[in-house]
Amino acid sequence: MASNPHLVKALPYDPLKDFTPVAMISRPGFLISINAKPPHKTLADVIAQEKANPGSLSVVIDGPRNATGLTAAYLNKTAGIDMRLVPYTNPAQGLQDVISGTVDLFVQAVGLQLPHIESGKLRPIAVSGVTREPSLPNVPTVGESYPGF
Repeated sequence: MASNPHLVKALPYDPLKDFTPVAMISRPGFLISINAKPPHKTLADVIAQEKANPGSLSVVIDGPRNATGLTAAYLNKTAGIDMRLVPYTNPAQGLQDVISGTVDLFVQAVGLQLPHIESGKLRPIAVSGVTREPSLPNVPTVGESYPGF
């Protein structure tokens, strides 16, 4: 509803005219996290590494045209970097690959990541929403570093 008008050339419907909203079921926003072992502590650390070594970092997404893929691609554009986007059909497998260090970053809903953050296997570095995540109040938004994100 939100992204297809910008991604599909000849969309056969107009989401603003052809549909009527009936309920808010969620507010979009994802948590960006990394394996807890590398020295990166913040989004700025990750961006600095990628700028110093272009293409050195990779990020798990659920597809290039899906919400996490668009979030990661927009982070690349906003920060002026080019992290490799690695699509996974199974977010749980992507999560395991970040925990094992095979892939560097994970972009996904907070709920999937929270147990691994609490166990110390993942380090949260930013949320993509416009406000901080209530369950992780010390984790800044991407927009705090990159206004307008």
